[in-house]
Amino acid sequence: MKRLANLVIAIVGGVVAVVAGFGAGVVEGFLIPLRAGEMRVPIAILVAIVANAGIALWTRYVTGNKLAPVAPAISWFAAIALLGTQTSAGDLVIVGNDWVALATVFVGAVAFAVGLFIGARPDRPQIGKAEVKSAGLADRR
Repeated sequence: MKRLANLVIAIVGGVVAVVAGFGAGVVEGFLIPLRAGEMRVPIAILVAIVANAGIALWTRYVTGNKLAPVAPAISWFAAIALLGTQTSAGDLVIVGNDWVALATVFVGAVAFAVGLFIGARPDRPQIGKAEVKSAGLADRR
């Protein structure tokens, strides 16, 4: 029964992570043109760093799979690609000649990569559960 519950939590968590990745892409895309008067407010870059890395790490935690953070990253890229595509009416959310847009896409991708890297590290053995060998001077006697 516990195994079934863990499987359900992992599947639901993965679906939530994919939706969160897409939602983060949409929110970041619409935050790109944010201005306070005449001044640019590049809050989308900060949101991309925090949200994307957080989603990647949370996905690893909830699913228990080291490669699971790839799924919300793909949905984030899909949202960014959709917002960067011009509609038949000529509407475009993410333009290519905007430094905030380019930085948000770059930093968002790097944040997912860092989250995936941190989540994919091998698990450290816990004291008492696995024997830990040291390479110190004591081993050379």
